Amino acid sequence: MFRSKKIIIFSSISLLVVFLLVLLIITPLLRNIYGIFDSILETKKDLASFENEALKVEVFINDYNNLQITSETIEQRLVNESAPIDLIKFFEDTAKELNLSIDISPTSVLAMDRDPWESIGFSIELIGDFSSAMRFLEKIENSPYFIETTKFDAKLITQKDVSYRRYQDFIIGQILTTLEFKAYTKQ
Repeated sequence: MFRSKKIIIFSSISLLVVFLLVLLIITPLLRNIYGIFDSILETKKDLASFENEALKVEVFINDYNNLQITSETIEQRLVNESAPIDLIKFFEDTAKELNLSIDISPTSVLAMDRDPWESIGFSIELIGDFSSAMRFLEKIENSPYFIETTKFDAKLITQKDVSYRRYQDFIIGQILTTLEFKAYTKQ
């Protein structure tokens, strides 16, 4: 019996030592492992958040570059208010190309609240055939400038019109087309 008590005592002490080892060594190790695992999960979340922010920055830079290109394109399409020479030359060259007589004069424009930029006005009289005048209007509206047509009138030149000194060089039956444009300007 003595031997069996020794075995029980020895087994109990061994079990107690193992229990204490588990309690004092393995449990802190497991806690440490769980802490490391939590830290890894937190790092993964931070990395995902960082990647998301990096993607947002990339989209922002792309949008900014596109806006800059668009802004430069808009700037090129606006007329120089103090010297709209390029636009007037464009009007004259287009009329000449279409065999139209042209008279250009400045006109006042009504500024609207919806207008995105300041503007200057032009009144244009074209004399020639109606189809050429319509092609002129189409070319102007598709021009590289921001232009808005504000008035369009067309009438047949009559004997009465030819008697005016202004139209004496023209043929009865030609079309007098009057156009008014609003050209948006750089500020």
